[in-house]
Amino acid sequence: MAELTERNLIIRLKNYLLKHGYPEESILIEYKIGRYRADLVVIDTQTNIPIQIFELKARKNEQIKQLQSDNKKANEEWQNKLAT
Repeated sequence: MAELTERNLIIRLKNYLLKHGYPEESILIEYKIGRYRADLVVIDTQTNIPIQIFELKARKNEQIKQLQSDNKKANEEWQNKLAT
């Protein structure tokens, strides 16, 4: 499985939306809203008004992996202390 970067998540979401019938022209990436940019926006193609706004973050996946690694190390250290 490919690393889940923010860019990969955006592409996967776009493909999911296309697969479920959203028109390609209604899906915009890095859509500017005021002084901000949304990762992915679905617009009403008749009015050009955003009807869905997605802001995706991949960091949680990385944080979970780090927490799991830290937990494993702490558990190993605890087991070593109990064994001595």
